[in-house]
Amino acid sequence: MTNFSGYRAISTGATCILLSAGALGCTGASKLAPMDPYRRIETQHGYQQDGKAIDPEDMARKLEREPAAAPAVRRARTLGTIATVLAGVGGALVGWPLGQAAADNPHPTWPLAYVGGGAVVVSIPLAIWGASSMESAVEAHNRGLDAEDAL
Repeated sequence: MTNFSGYRAISTGATCILLSAGALGCTGASKLAPMDPYRRIETQHGYQQDGKAIDPEDMARKLEREPAAAPAVRRARTLGTIATVLAGVGGALVGWPLGQAAADNPHPTWPLAYVGGGAVVVSIPLAIWGASSMESAVEAHNRGLDAEDAL
């Protein structure tokens, strides 16, 4: 008969850690305000209006309706998606041979880790470019409001 008591203790400990981390994440989350399309967006400390953090998904949806900001929002979403996929796949490719090495496999497939590392490295500038594109959309939104105020 196999003794699984050690496995059960590890499994229970891991479950407790995951539940604790999830609870901290939920309690630590601040409430995000919806974006008011008729007000400027402040960018000094994240995206804010009246000092309150804006929900980024709501902001992107509303900016996508503005003709001047829409192309930058679409570009930001596309780049963000590509960067996320590349980073995820890259992480899996790096993790596979690390898992093999941890399991005492005498011949881990290190070329997978090299390819995965390359994918992660490529994802970084794409993520930065996506964030910059969203900044451009916010600037276009703010310029549009400034032009309306000048009339």
